[in-house]
Amino acid sequence: MKLDSVLISDAVDPACVQLLRENGIQVTHKTKMPLQELLEEIK
Repeated sequence: MKLDSVLISDAVDPACVQLLRENGIQVTHKTKMPLQELLEEIK
């Protein structure tokens, strides 16, 4: 399975985000989004 991009909607250590980016994965990191905004992001 190859990941091109991920949406992280929970608080995670910044090192996790950096590790993903260093491995060529596009990361969108947004926390505390209202449900409607979260649904729009994953479309």
